[in-house]
Amino acid sequence: MKWWVGLLALLLILFFGLIGVFYVRTFVAHRADGIIVIVANGLDSSLLNKARHQAAARGQTLNIDALSNVAIVDVQGLDQPVPDEASASTALASGRRVRNGLVGVTADATHLDSLIYAAQKAGRSTGLVTNRELTRATPLAFYGRTPGQPAYEARSAAELIDTSGIDVILGGGADYFTPATLANERGRTDGRDLVADAAGKGYTLVRTGADLDRIPTWRTRQLLGLFAPGDFTFGPFHRGATTEPSLSSMAATAIKCLQYNVSGYLLVIEDGLIGKAARNNWTDVALDEVFALDAAVGTTRSYAGKQALILVTSNFSLGSLDTAREDLALPPPPVPAATAAGALVPPAVPTSETVEQGSGYEWLAGPGGVPKTDADKAWLRAQYASGLFSPNPADLHHPAPAVRFARHADLTAGPAWIAAGGVGAERFSGFIPNEKIFSLVQDLF
Repeated sequence: MKWWVGLLALLLILFFGLIGVFYVRTFVAHRADGIIVIVANGLDSSLLNKARHQAAARGQTLNIDALSNVAIVDVQGLDQPVPDEASASTALASGRRVRNGLVGVTADATHLDSLIYAAQKAGRSTGLVTNRELTRATPLAFYGRTPGQPAYEARSAAELIDTSGIDVILGGGADYFTPATLANERGRTDGRDLVADAAGKGYTLVRTGADLDRIPTWRTRQLLGLFAPGDFTFGPFHRGATTEPSLSSMAATAIKCLQYNVSGYLLVIEDGLIGKAARNNWTDVALDEVFALDAAVGTTRSYAGKQALILVTSNFSLGSLDTAREDLALPPPPVPAATAAGALVPPAVPTSETVEQGSGYEWLAGPGGVPKTDADKAWLRAQYASGLFSPNPADLHHPAPAVRFARHADLTAGPAWIAAGGVGAERFSGFIPNEKIFSLVQDLF
């Protein structure tokens, strides 16, 4: 063979090879091996900014800020400007806006398939992780369907075990998975033991963080972890004195179990404790939970690999305000006193006069505001007397000042946000309706 024939053949191979590379890079959608959707309920952008400033004061940066793309998310509800957690979660999980109070279904009872079911149809492994009850609205939106009827938790727990097909399930709400007893008043009235049923389906069962750390992830394909009777404990209230795993630990274990599927995986992680603290105007507790979430983001970036997509989104806004902490100088209400019989005297509640002595607020609404009605005043005194709220501003469970009183901080019509990093992250930029996130993720299956 003449030398120029061989050279021509080599050039033709290189030419068509380059055309193939160009075609794939230009016209073929990149597939993410792992897709991790982290839902930070109630993480308003101003609360995130407070956490960012605290991290900067320590010479640190947030892992969330390392994600390359950021978008503003429109979370307006169907026929109403302010969504609730149920409808906002359904739009995110299923790509359809529904009326407030509905999870996974439309007003005419049409069932909606979620991202988890779409991932399963694509052959992917799936996981669901939360630090609240697994039957709460946000995790429920990814596997269940309910029009908000009473006692939906027990039905949802059964649906999770019986029909969801989710491979890794980690969270709280253990009460709804076992029969009712004197010690478990919220337990199931149908007598079923869903934990035993899950074991019969092949799930490995864990109850503590220590057990979770010992799981042989290389051969564990189905995992059920129920670590608390209800929601997890706030980080500042236990500081290690608990059997509950951290969000980071659950995320790491879930990824290690799911990543063996050659078709990829979808992992949904919810941090619901941020919103729970925010609803009570517990600023420092909420900030501590933001840092726990951020640690979990760092963990997912470490374990997921370069061919993964990581999304972090705030599902709805609770309306935190950006005011400097040092500007707040509200006098503490009196500590509850004890009568001769030992009963607690309900403490005083904030008044407009005491609030005016301060120079700033931290929340738009919530129990840190000034109650106007006798019923609200009585309710607030009862919360102080029960110990749920502390009258001492130095305590973590003292409600920080709010512009307007509400028994729980209200959701607002403000936009949410989403941050993305990894394969396909460039899709998430500009202004995005929350129901569009479904298709943007599904296209990467």
